[in-house]
Amino acid sequence: MQSQNRVGSKQKSTVVITDELVNKYAAVTGDDNPLHLDEEYASETMFEERIAHGMLPMGIVSSTLAEFEGTIVYLSQDAQFLNPISIGSEVEVCCTILKQLDDNKYKVETSVCDADTAQEYISGTAVILIQ
Repeated sequence: MQSQNRVGSKQKSTVVITDELVNKYAAVTGDDNPLHLDEEYASETMFEERIAHGMLPMGIVSSTLAEFEGTIVYLSQDAQFLNPISIGSEVEVCCTILKQLDDNKYKVETSVCDADTAQEYISGTAVILIQ
């Protein structure tokens, strides 16, 4: 199975960050920061509107990594949060294998961008184990 996973291999997924998704994420994680849930509160912040939890799209990164062939174990992630994600945004998650570290480990570029404008929201690298 691993033969399909090589440097340059890519996986992508696209998701709309809906109000329902943000509310479900808040319920599951217990992160009820009003910046994400309260429009009136959020309108008075530097963002001027509600924004998605930063880690919500990282969960989509995880599921996108799992699309590589084989059994995927997510070992580590470095991420820079570059721009806020507005509720209603359609995001595209891209994962590209950059380097094979050893027989089973790979370094992967991860990015979360606006599906329409290509504005980058999150940039990083992950290390995955593929069995």
